[in-house]
Amino acid sequence: ELLQELFGNSENSIGVSYLRLSVGASDLNSTVFTYDDVPAGETDVNLTQFSLSKDLEVINLLKEILAINPNIKIIAAPWSPPSWMKDNSNSKGGSLLPQYYSVYAQYFVKYIQQMNAQGIAIDAITPQNEPLHPGNNPSMYMTAAQQANFIKNNLGPAFQTAGITTKIVTYD
Repeated sequence: ELLQELFGNSENSIGVSYLRLSVGASDLNSTVFTYDDVPAGETDVNLTQFSLSKDLEVINLLKEILAINPNIKIIAAPWSPPSWMKDNSNSKGGSLLPQYYSVYAQYFVKYIQQMNAQGIAIDAITPQNEPLHPGNNPSMYMTAAQQANFIKNNLGPAFQTAGITTKIVTYD
């Protein structure tokens, strides 16, 4: 009933048409997670451990929303990449290590492809939520120059190679 009130198209609905999702956990989740967490000291540069399984409840809820309003648009933003990609090896703060820019671009590709496989189209992504606020857990510091470099040299080309037309919104 609530979903109908929020996302329906009747005169009793507010008709929400655009949603913002976190890619992995946000600072509002009860636990911190990404879609490619590995034990401390390990890496997963081939993203073989990548999985949306920790967000199945959200995915199922999105499917219910899309059944009510199949035209809803979704923008998705990460609060942090996997800790192993960061210079402080921590979910809080730190910056993306340049050696993982291409891997992180593939992380977004996998995310969009796997969400599409679930019937959920991602209209737009942003490379980093609150890029100048590394104090939340999770979070990451990402300057405008770092973000421009990442998008121009890694994320944009990865989307193009994969045939992904999802928009990229900068400096969210």
